[in-house]
Amino acid sequence: MATYETILTEVRGRVAIITLNRPEKLNALSAQMSDELRQAVLAFDADDEVGAIVLTGAGRGFCSGADVTGWGRALEREADPGRRMEQAAAQATETWTDLWARVKPTVVAMNGDAIGAGLTITLGCDYRIAAEHARISMRFAAMGVMPELESTRLLPHIIGLSRALDVMLTGELIPAPRAAELGIVNECVPADRLLERAIEKASQYARIHPQTTRAVKQLVWANVFESDTEAVKRRERLAFAEAQRRPSHREAVRAFLEKREPDFYRAIREAEAAASDGGSQA
Repeated sequence: MATYETILTEVRGRVAIITLNRPEKLNALSAQMSDELRQAVLAFDADDEVGAIVLTGAGRGFCSGADVTGWGRALEREADPGRRMEQAAAQATETWTDLWARVKPTVVAMNGDAIGAGLTITLGCDYRIAAEHARISMRFAAMGVMPELESTRLLPHIIGLSRALDVMLTGELIPAPRAAELGIVNECVPADRLLERAIEKASQYARIHPQTTRAVKQLVWANVFESDTEAVKRRERLAFAEAQRRPSHREAVRAFLEKREPDFYRAIREAEAAASDGGSQA
């Protein structure tokens, strides 16, 4: 496992845990932290024994957003501080939403405040849980900047247009219970149960092999903003047919007939071993 400076990683059972680890900065997102987080997500996504990921933070906050000290330096030395963002927008790079859409299921455990980018970076994740004392905020307008990371599309889709506009225009700090009512987070729990609950939810996802959960996610993301209903149905039919060819489908049917719990990971390992043996004999 790689060594990181701004995040911590561990594995419990089939659940990988990534912890943002700049507590003295309330886990403000630096370029290094973003890079290391992406590296860790991709490493766990490639690990055949990991089925889901939990993302949380160290210390009092989950993530206080972008590291504003970098903005201050930019204002001091650059005549046009917005130029860098324009240049970044022109580059065809994978966004956080693109990444979350294609990797194993990810559960966010907000152990404290999730502000600005600390919230928007999670909107493409599969499930969000907040500690009861946490606060959530789309703080961008209050900082004189615009919401980003595709949040102007995702948040209205998640909680509705009127609610999303209100949250974005006020920039207010929303208590976690209210955020759960709005649908920004899926649930809020006592702080001492947060990580336990996140691992519990991630373990539910991890029970299904990532071959299947990834395929479900990719199908949903391909269809969620699709305006062509025929295209949606076509993708579903093709994905269904492809799923029936996978070892997980055969294992699920056999387990049902044999009245036992399916073991999807074993079924995949055996299928891969058989394919490897067949290839070597050829």
